[in-house]
Amino acid sequence: MDIRTPLPAPVYPTPPPSAPNTWDASRNRRDFGFAAAAVVAIVAIVAACIAMAAGHEPLGPSEWDSRVVSLVSFVEEERGHSFAHPVYVEFLTAEDYRAQSIDGAPATAADREYYDVQARTFRALGLIGGDVDLAAEQDEIRDSGTLAYYSPDHRTIYVRGVEVTPSLRVTLVHELTHALQHQVFNFDLSHAQSSGEAFALRALAEGDAIRVENAYYDTLTADEQQKIADQSEIDVSSSKALNSDSAPVLLALFRAPYDLGVPFVRLLASIDDELDYAYEYPPQSEENIFDPATFLTDDFPEYVIPAKAPAGAKYVRAMGSEVGVVMWYLLIATHLDQRQALTAVEGWGGDAMTVYEQDDQLCTAMIFRGETQRDSDEMYTALSRVGTSLLLDHKPKVSIDARDVLLTLCDPGPTAKAPTVDAMSIFTRPTVRSLLLGLALEDPDVSYERADCAVDKTVDLLDDARMKQLLEATSREDSAVREVLSYLETAIAGCR
Repeated sequence: MDIRTPLPAPVYPTPPPSAPNTWDASRNRRDFGFAAAAVVAIVAIVAACIAMAAGHEPLGPSEWDSRVVSLVSFVEEERGHSFAHPVYVEFLTAEDYRAQSIDGAPATAADREYYDVQARTFRALGLIGGDVDLAAEQDEIRDSGTLAYYSPDHRTIYVRGVEVTPSLRVTLVHELTHALQHQVFNFDLSHAQSSGEAFALRALAEGDAIRVENAYYDTLTADEQQKIADQSEIDVSSSKALNSDSAPVLLALFRAPYDLGVPFVRLLASIDDELDYAYEYPPQSEENIFDPATFLTDDFPEYVIPAKAPAGAKYVRAMGSEVGVVMWYLLIATHLDQRQALTAVEGWGGDAMTVYEQDDQLCTAMIFRGETQRDSDEMYTALSRVGTSLLLDHKPKVSIDARDVLLTLCDPGPTAKAPTVDAMSIFTRPTVRSLLLGLALEDPDVSYERADCAVDKTVDLLDDARMKQLLEATSREDSAVREVLSYLETAIAGCR
């Protein structure tokens, strides 16, 4: 299957702080959210050849950089595994980091064509407007949207910064965790068989690295934590990527593996050996991350045959044939709201996408297959409402055939108006849902089905403002958290 990524990010970037915590008592967690592509395909590892060409030893340096030795020990102890050998750590100035992260190579004709098609596809879905330069947006996200990244190809951690501040130490812990994942589990996103699996692997890796990073943060003094908070404010306010309104949906896509990966990994880590097991038998789809219960119950997607392009139309192969739960959710949440989006995508059973060009207009035909007829009916209702909101320019067509819902939207061109998208909070509802699921399953007597039932009942009671309150809380003793946990306990008792 084609798993080419829209806007590939640096391998394993660390984002500036910004998203959900897990309400663990005794924890004072930072928020981490922005970065990483929704679907990421990494080139297969040919480390020996690349490393030698770069002047590095094939397996890494003979010893660790002295500035990271204590951090290496922390990561090994927290993660329960040891490094097989050191990796290179390159501390770079802001200018050198930008040159390294964006690679500096001029875009090829094929690259330019791909980004043009992707921009037209996003416009067709009503997710961006105007004439957006996606290649430039990608470079900005790679540069000002990240603090560091680990490259398994080079066995090297590239870091923005030369002074080892508290913020940089926390960043290094995150990237060292990625290096350990690579060595212990031979973790390589290029092994993914589909875009959905690539996203799931990405979320697993990022959620795991954030978990270790947060544990390290908890060991710091109050003064060090304050310095991190101050630096975080500077990083966020100065980041062009984080403050761009050219294509906010791109920020949401880059943010998704972090927002959704944190509660997914938190749940796995609460079950004996389940986190390591997930690396050996990884999640297969975005749904497994979006709704962790589907991973624990081995719920795998159905294969859906893509729609045929109309007679005389040119099939656009570059965009692949998958939509994914994340894109369905963003499509609906952008034009309706998070509540309707979550309800619609929870019954995802599989999908397919066909992008084609006819009469110089690019169109996207997407099929959603619900797990039950009710699931399909709910999606049909949601997509009909989306179609109504896009009625003037996008030529929407929505139909349903048994469990398959077909939505076709066409690109209205660069005059299209950009939607209003709050990229920093658009995944609030599914993130809270996953966190609540993990809390419900802390009781070993509660089954997955019962927990699912209880969480749905609880989430239905919460408006967007309450959701944000929950994600801003730092402890279970917070009044907002205690109230919601009371709702959850009552719901668990009522679900049998």
